[in-house]
Amino acid sequence: MRVEVFGMSHSLGGSLFYVKRNLRSKILWCAGLVVLGILTGCSKSSDSKEPEAKAGPGKTQGAVDLRAKSDNAVGTHVSTPSPSPSPVADGTPTSPSEPEKTELVLGDTGASTTAVRQVYGEGRSNPTPAPTLVPEAGAGAAKADVPPAAQANNLGEARSPYLRLSSKSAINWQQWGPEAFALAKSLDRPVLVDIGARWCHWCLVMDDTTYKDSEVIDLLNNNFVAIKVDTDERPDLNNRFQTAYQLINRKPGAWPLTMFTLPDGRAFEGLTFVPPETRDKQVGMREVLKQVKDVYTNKRSDVERQAQLVEQGVNRSPLVASQKADAREETVKAIYSSISKAYDGGNGGFGPTGGPRFPEVPALLFLLQYYSDYGEKGALDMVVKSLRAYYVGGMRDHVMGGFFRYTVDAKMTQPHFEKKLHTQAELLSAYSLAYAASNNSLMKEAARDILKFTRETLENPDGGFYASQSADAGSGDDGSYFTFTMEEIEKIVGSGNASQVFARYLNIKPGSADRSVAYATASLRDTADALKIDPTAAQKALDEASTKLHEERSNRDVIPYVDKTVYASWNALMINAYLEAYKYVGDSEARDFALKSADFILANMVSEKEGVAHAFSKGQASVYGLLEDQALLANALVNCFQVSGKKEYLETAMSLMDFVESRFLDSQTGLYYDRAAGDDIGLARTKQIGVFCNPIPSPNAVAAMTWYNFYQATSKDVYLERAKRMVSAVLGQKNFEGPTVGTFARVAELLVNGAPKALIIGKEGDGEVDKLRETALPVFRMGKLVEVMTPEEAKDTEYKPSDDGSPLVYVCTAQTCAAPTRDPAKVVDLLKTFGRPQSTAASTAPSADATPASAAPRKFF
Repeated sequence: MRVEVFGMSHSLGGSLFYVKRNLRSKILWCAGLVVLGILTGCSKSSDSKEPEAKAGPGKTQGAVDLRAKSDNAVGTHVSTPSPSPSPVADGTPTSPSEPEKTELVLGDTGASTTAVRQVYGEGRSNPTPAPTLVPEAGAGAAKADVPPAAQANNLGEARSPYLRLSSKSAINWQQWGPEAFALAKSLDRPVLVDIGARWCHWCLVMDDTTYKDSEVIDLLNNNFVAIKVDTDERPDLNNRFQTAYQLINRKPGAWPLTMFTLPDGRAFEGLTFVPPETRDKQVGMREVLKQVKDVYTNKRSDVERQAQLVEQGVNRSPLVASQKADAREETVKAIYSSISKAYDGGNGGFGPTGGPRFPEVPALLFLLQYYSDYGEKGALDMVVKSLRAYYVGGMRDHVMGGFFRYTVDAKMTQPHFEKKLHTQAELLSAYSLAYAASNNSLMKEAARDILKFTRETLENPDGGFYASQSADAGSGDDGSYFTFTMEEIEKIVGSGNASQVFARYLNIKPGSADRSVAYATASLRDTADALKIDPTAAQKALDEASTKLHEERSNRDVIPYVDKTVYASWNALMINAYLEAYKYVGDSEARDFALKSADFILANMVSEKEGVAHAFSKGQASVYGLLEDQALLANALVNCFQVSGKKEYLETAMSLMDFVESRFLDSQTGLYYDRAAGDDIGLARTKQIGVFCNPIPSPNAVAAMTWYNFYQATSKDVYLERAKRMVSAVLGQKNFEGPTVGTFARVAELLVNGAPKALIIGKEGDGEVDKLRETALPVFRMGKLVEVMTPEEAKDTEYKPSDDGSPLVYVCTAQTCAAPTRDPAKVVDLLKTFGRPQSTAASTAPSADATPASAAPRKFF
């Protein structure tokens, strides 16, 4: 996993080493970080029993207006007790077979408060454990004013399937909320906050081992208040506690995240995976709980001091308000250079030499935009090579389709097997656009592969997309559903060419009982040559094997779990991706389902007082007021407007963004906080500003891009100025470079070079208008906008309709328009070339000004 520290990306991987620190050293470290500041990152059996709300009957929702209804405070609201969120720091233990070993440092090094650390270390021994804290009968009894029922496990009421998985646990798990912290305050107990996910293998391992240990259960129930949080349902909490973990431990966090807080919710200690008992240099949860309780009881002033410093660090603004810079061509080219330097020319993708490898899609989309504007072939080559490596390597599921979240190695052979919606969405956009840019058939094949997986596994029939598919099929599994043995392949496929081609091409170990990840290191032609068969026959054999294996896996009694929660921000990414697949891959079914999904979200997840909810589960929406949902949905609605021609989508997008401007704005930086209001609980009180893309595109950058889209559609200066304001806030910051700044870099490039708009003037229902729109949509030009206007609407504008009522197309950038045309071929040519920088334009069409002012008279050529 990667977390931004001082604007620089760090990787989690390799063995951790034993270090012995006392609480005072941690306090000094936290103080140092508070002074310096932190840049935080923008940084399977299906659950068929859960009722799903019906979407509207496929009709477009009327425009939703939040601008007049924004007088009520917006918070992390849920309609049932206890909300819960999702991640910005995207990481789990990087070993595919073993959990990351984490550290715990508590108290001084004396016998009663021994520092302990759980690591993979060589030649290191565990320090002497602290004295046993024996849970006595009634030791943790509630005070008279605390009802006993308040201490019972209440996860059965949760909407999150991850939380409900522990509803029968003997631990008195609580959902996040004021009630749980009121209980901790009343009992004067520290709080354990467990943050994980249903798809997270080691989270489930910890639940099945550590949290089923009888001594751990007694220690928790008698000395702590235990809270579970779903990282997907509550990304805001995850971000804050990952930052706290980083402050305390001097390294990035992961999942499961195990944090200890005061009764007011301020963190003072953190770990990741912890086994139940201490063994082989691995400290166990029994000892951890005893030491935490001991330090909390006997060194309260130190604990309070550390919690205060951690809170200050988490609250620290990520930006220096005075460090601002306007978008300039040299800035865009400097970011291109920094991304190019991070590119792995040998393996494709981005990241450190040894791994891990995440699909850095925002960086790839920036490279596509750079190629679109400047014709830089090197940019396109990096995109195509990276996407090809993802597709043929272990990041892709070669049988069931779709992509795993990441690989632990740079060669992309060892994945973590969970499949998340946002991963599919971002890669579908990238493959669709890369196909349009390169005409490489593998890019189209990959896009169709994602569509196939998503339709089979993640589409909600009523509209919208499910959140994820787990890595495991059943308890104790570790991705076996997605791996193979030669014996298994031959049993299902047969022993002929089909199994031989599949195994050789995808590196399945012959004669081994070990399960193999499928990935290709050579071409299918090389496989055909080695087996002395025709390449066409090899392709047919590979398809046959894949089909049979797919059928067998689909019909198994136990398959990896699908989380049917609908998350608005991730759905917005997939709506956009489906529309890109429609435009560039020609999948009209994707267009229809994308519009149906947008209507589903507008009907079920939008409140005119509270904005867009983050989650929809068990027929209800919850967790209102997160920036990522407002910004990403508004951006997706602009795409819905382009494809459908329905202005209600654009009007709702504008209303959402006005809502964001009024409720999320940090007036000092000009950027937006990640949520409108806090829980008023400990670390959750603060509002944060994220600027990096990790794991989803930066919501602030997407908001800036959406403001620019509004400017394209309306020519109103206010929208352009808001986009400029946001880009200016980040471009002057130190170390604002590399793959995680890809989305902001795209907006900066739009401000420098502009992008064309195809404005089609024609009568509603005119088939020729539809044909012209369908001609304009598939043209590859990053940032372009396609809009339809009726002759009546055009009368009061400078875009004059034709005298005979036939459709006309204006292709414009900034202050400049080409002469109107009704020739589809001319429309295509203009969209490809009009307004590009002079050095790369294929025609003599005039270029747009770098910073256009819409008040100036528009020129027509």
